[in-house]
Amino acid sequence: MTREVDITVALITHNRAETLPTCLQHLEVQDYPPARFEILVLDKASTDGTAAMLARYAAGAPVRTRCIPLSKETTWPVARNQAFNEAAGRWVLFLDQDLLASPRLVSRHARAHEQQETPAAFIGHILFHPQAHPMTLTRGFLPEEYAPLPEGAPLPYLDWRAHNFSIARETALQVGGFAPDFLFPHFQAADLAWRLRERGVNGYYLGQAHAYIWRPLSIEAARARAYAMGYSLHLLVRKTGEETILQRYRLARTPLRRLYDRLTMPHITRMCEQLDVNTRPFAFYLRRVLRYEMYSGYVDALQGRPPRETGERTTSHTE
Repeated sequence: MTREVDITVALITHNRAETLPTCLQHLEVQDYPPARFEILVLDKASTDGTAAMLARYAAGAPVRTRCIPLSKETTWPVARNQAFNEAAGRWVLFLDQDLLASPRLVSRHARAHEQQETPAAFIGHILFHPQAHPMTLTRGFLPEEYAPLPEGAPLPYLDWRAHNFSIARETALQVGGFAPDFLFPHFQAADLAWRLRERGVNGYYLGQAHAYIWRPLSIEAARARAYAMGYSLHLLVRKTGEETILQRYRLARTPLRRLYDRLTMPHITRMCEQLDVNTRPFAFYLRRVLRYEMYSGYVDALQGRPPRETGERTTSHTE
């Protein structure tokens, strides 16, 4: 394929026909020249009319917009690799179907690559949308997921993130793209970083490249996400050989704590379903549930069990 634009913005979607236009509209108003970037939407067998909606949108969009149909069985890391294969841009910027781009997002990623003398990845800043209730948006996240990121210095591989993330297409393809066995996108990016650092490719935090979380997670989706996080965490420890990773994610459990969690977790989960989601007690108890789910995923992977069926939504927003 002839490379016709500077940067491809890739969105992987499933059944978001109602809300995806909002994400696309935020990409229409970028301060980067529309002729120099494209939007690539990879549709994972949506059944809600997403493909038809995208066809209508692309016909009149100011930015070139393409839709790539994928099978329902396509995993999210494989879909990301398909974005590398299909992209017309030198660089690929991965957003999330539930993230809204700030007006300078594309230009700041493109400028960072242009000014970088050697191949690199850039991880932008994710904020909670100011018009949404912050407790509703943060309820599906654990505190250790949001360690402060320094600007200027290369990021540790654990701090790479797969959303609001850009990299040269050829650089990623040289190491085979994203590994297909990671359920959790954060660790898909961490594994990619681990492999790229052997080639001297660093990742840098791009604090002024903002994207906004604007849709909350359901309790079910947050639990599935935490389970996928734990399952992928074991794979990352096994690949890197660095068990100190477990300290960051607080997976140590005494036998007494494991027994206590197993006995009390059904009750705590029911309590979460009854509490007001915008209260501190809800946030406190949900975090206990999420830590338990993350530990359960880790143990399943450690013991060689296949991942538990968690449905479609198993990551921060969509996957």
